[in-house]
Amino acid sequence: APNKSLRARKLKLADKICNVHDIIHHPPGNWTVDRKLDYLAWAEQVLNGLTGANSILERKLKDLIAEGRAALTITAS
Repeated sequence: APNKSLRARKLKLADKICNVHDIIHHPPGNWTVDRKLDYLAWAEQVLNGLTGANSILERKLKDLIAEGRAALTITAS
């Protein structure tokens, strides 16, 4: 992702925001908490590769990842 055009990196951020939102609020029924946490970790790696594309989208994705981790940690307890 870091080698993509600016437009492609912004699109990737927007796509990840939608995907992470769905993992938190409407996950596939067969996904375990561990699988969801793994997805959030992977999304964070993608985010790190997209730094500098759009600060607003980057902040939104970072916040969603944190929200997901918090919600899943409570669920797992």
